Amino acid sequence: MKSGYFYYFHLIRLSLFNSKNTQARWTPKRMLVMALLFPFMMGVQTIHWICFFLDDIFFKEYKDIEIKSPLFIVGVPRSGTTLLQRLISNDTDRFTSFTLWELIFAPAIIERKFFLGLGKLDTMIGNPCFRLLNWLDRVAFKALDDIHLASLTEPEEDYFTLLPICACFLLILVFPFDEELWHLAYFDTKMPKKDKERIMRFYQSCLKRHLYIKGPDKRILSKNPSFTPMIQTLSQTFPDCKIIGCVRNPLKVIPSLVSSMMTGVELFDNDPKGHEFRDQLIAMLTFFYRHLHHVLPQMPENRHAFVTMESLKDNVQEQVKQLYERFEYDISPAFQDFLNKETSQAKQYKSQHHYSLEQFEIDPADLENSLAFIFDKYGFPKSSA
Repeated sequence: MKSGYFYYFHLIRLSLFNSKNTQARWTPKRMLVMALLFPFMMGVQTIHWICFFLDDIFFKEYKDIEIKSPLFIVGVPRSGTTLLQRLISNDTDRFTSFTLWELIFAPAIIERKFFLGLGKLDTMIGNPCFRLLNWLDRVAFKALDDIHLASLTEPEEDYFTLLPICACFLLILVFPFDEELWHLAYFDTKMPKKDKERIMRFYQSCLKRHLYIKGPDKRILSKNPSFTPMIQTLSQTFPDCKIIGCVRNPLKVIPSLVSSMMTGVELFDNDPKGHEFRDQLIAMLTFFYRHLHHVLPQMPENRHAFVTMESLKDNVQEQVKQLYERFEYDISPAFQDFLNKETSQAKQYKSQHHYSLEQFEIDPADLENSLAFIFDKYGFPKSSA
C-alpha cells in the first residue's frame, strides 16, 4: 500500500479521472463536498507534518519514551467498544487516551503545547472561548448521539492518528473505489510486511508524542474496532500489550454498522445502488469475527479477553472487575466509586439508533450460516428463535 501524505493526491487524481462507473462517480453533490473537504483536510495534514518536523528538532527526546503494556480494545464495530473505553479511561491513575480534539487538531507535541497554552490564557480571562467551544461541540455532534457518542473532549478512536499518512480506514467513505484502502480492513493478511512496519512506526511515534505530554508512566488505552484486522501486528509491535475483543450478535452488529456507515455514503453521494458498499461491509465484518477468534486466543491468557456487549450492559462493574483480575490490575478506590455509579446507568441506557436487516435487504439466514461458529460459541439468538 503506497500510503503517505502524497497518496491523498493520487486518490484525488483517481477521483477526478478514474471514478466513472465506480461507487464514487462524480455528481454535483460529491463535487461540492469534495471541493470543501479536500482543501481543509490537506491544509490540516500539511500543518501536522510541519509540526512533526519541528517536534524532531525541539522535542526529539520523545523518541526515547517507552510504550509500556498498552491496552487495546478491538472487536466488531457496534459491540460496546466505546462504552468500555469510556469506562476504563476513568481509571486516570493508570491509563491515558487521545481525545478527539487532540487527534484532529494536535497530534504533534508543538501543536498540543500551543493549544494548551491558549487554554491557560482563556482561563485567565474567565473561559469565554471554552464556553463557546463547548456550545459548538454540543451542537456539532448532537446529530450523531444516536449512532456514536462523540465530543472533542472525550476519548476517541486513535486510528485518526493515521490520517497524516492516509492509512485511516475511515477514508474508505471518501474513496470507496480504492482497493489499497480496503486492504486496511484485512491488515494482517493483505498488507505487505514493509507497509505494516511503516504504518506501525508512525503509530508508535504518535503514541510516544502523546505520552510526552501526558507522562511516560501512563499506559495507552486505545479503542479501535478498525484495528481488529491488525491484532496480530499489534501483538508483534507491542509484545507486552493486552487486547480486549468485544463481540455482539451479528444480527445486531451488521445492520447497525451498515446503517451508521450509510450516513457517510450519503454525504459523499457514493454507491448509487446501495448494495456494493453494503456487501463489502458484510464481507469485512465476517473477516473481523473470524480473525478475532482465530488470532486472539493465541495470546497468553493474561494478555487477552473477550467481552460481549450483552454481558457488559447487564453488569458493567462485574465485567470490568473480571478484566482487571485477568490482566492483574488493581482497582483504585476512586475508580471503584465510579464503577458503582456507572452500573445502574448502563442498565438504563437504550439506544435511539434504529435499524433492521430488512431495511438493507440482508438475509439473516446467510449471516447465521456464514457465522454459525459465533452463534454456537456465545449462544446468540437467531432470527428463527
